[in-house]
Amino acid sequence: MERKDFFKKGLAKFLGETLKEANQFVELVTKIPENIMKEDGLEELKNISYPVSSTPGSITKGLKFPPGAIPNKVEFKNQCSGCGECIDACPYQVLFSIFEKRYKKNIPYMDVNANACKMCKDWPCIKSCKDSALLPFTKKRKPKFGMAKLDFSYCINSRHEEVACSNCKDTCPIKGAVDFLGYRPVLTDKCVGCGLCVEACPPYPKAIVVK
Repeated sequence: MERKDFFKKGLAKFLGETLKEANQFVELVTKIPENIMKEDGLEELKNISYPVSSTPGSITKGLKFPPGAIPNKVEFKNQCSGCGECIDACPYQVLFSIFEKRYKKNIPYMDVNANACKMCKDWPCIKSCKDSALLPFTKKRKPKFGMAKLDFSYCINSRHEEVACSNCKDTCPIKGAVDFLGYRPVLTDKCVGCGLCVEACPPYPKAIVVK
């Protein structure tokens, strides 16, 4: 087979597969209800299902409530109306909702190991809450989402035996929450579990995780 014929057949095969996939995509799109495709039918998007938690602790395991949440989780869930105002108010899209059958409403959560709370100074999520489910912080009161834990075997410094990386300390907004003992990071009980150190940690798997 000549070189040009080889490339022609290869290109034809590629285009054929691409066309096949395109046709499959078009077929899929045509099955979407017409009213959703039209601008005046966007209200149908409200019917898109949310993640649903029916078994306590199944989907929500490891997730945290928004800043300022009433400490007692049952009280918080009862007080929260599920309006979603705090979710809309978060400028970093950290918050999301999960529908909990037991409470028959959407409950706001965040996964600080995936998307850290940015510790906004003005706390827009709290300000948006009209249900008093999220309470304003006093000068002495700080959020407490959890506690960051270190697995030093994944830390960059464990390979270099020197402070080659200090991202966790540099990023932490809480004074004294992260320190160094030689080249090893030390996470103290001042940690609030915001997840910013996790976000800043370069290796994968991460050397830090919020529990």
